[in-house]
Amino acid sequence: MVASGTARARNVTVDSLSATAFRSGQADLERWALESDWSLKVDAGENAVTGAEPQVGVLFRGPLDAPHREIDIQPFTAFLTLRAFEKEVRRVEDLQADVNERERLMREQRQLNRNKAKRERAAEEKAEREQAAKEEAARKVEEEAAQRAKAQQEKAAQEKAAREKKAAQEKAAQEKAACDAAKAAKEPQTSDTGDIGRPMSMYEFIKRIRPAIDGADDPRSGTGKPKSGLTPVPATGEPLKLNGGLGAPISIDKLRGNARC
Repeated sequence: MVASGTARARNVTVDSLSATAFRSGQADLERWALESDWSLKVDAGENAVTGAEPQVGVLFRGPLDAPHREIDIQPFTAFLTLRAFEKEVRRVEDLQADVNERERLMREQRQLNRNKAKRERAAEEKAEREQAAKEEAARKVEEEAAQRAKAQQEKAAQEKAAREKKAAQEKAAQEKAACDAAKAAKEPQTSDTGDIGRPMSMYEFIKRIRPAIDGADDPRSGTGKPKSGLTPVPATGEPLKLNGGLGAPISIDKLRGNARC
């Protein structure tokens, strides 16, 4: 558009797949001067940030045939700064997330270690209790075995003592029976009907036969003859000896020896 010697162009846009250009400018034909503003914005794609765009401004000022060019990179610098900040924020967040994850893993590992130690302690305590129970059972078994062995020994000792006592009693009874048999064999038996089967001592035997041997008279007969009809034995002061059917002579010492049975 040209008016009053000035050509003007406003809001001229040129689009492409990856960039967009905006242009506004005017040319003063009378003074042969140019004043134009260009803005170039590219598509940031995955690098886009909120609050800034990758944009560069180009300014043309001066004579129309040799204008002076100025480039304004402040918007692009802001975009790069903001993108770097967000990138650093993401990096810090990633680091923090990694730290948090490591801390979580460490906490879980510590918990696992505590649980493992607890299980091991429980297993050890259980093993100790079982071992103590086994030892206690073994000790009780040993005590019971010792008590049974002691009871058996005491019972065997009592039985042995009883057998020895019984054997001693039987031996004493046998010895007494042997002594009694020896006495019965050595001592004469009486012929009186009232004492048949009872052993007679030598004193009784002599006492009974002495009147017959000495020729004692019956005091009721008055004849002075011996009652038994035997010839009196003269009193010589020597020990009386019985021969014939009565066997060998028996002395008082021998009688005393037989009395020890």
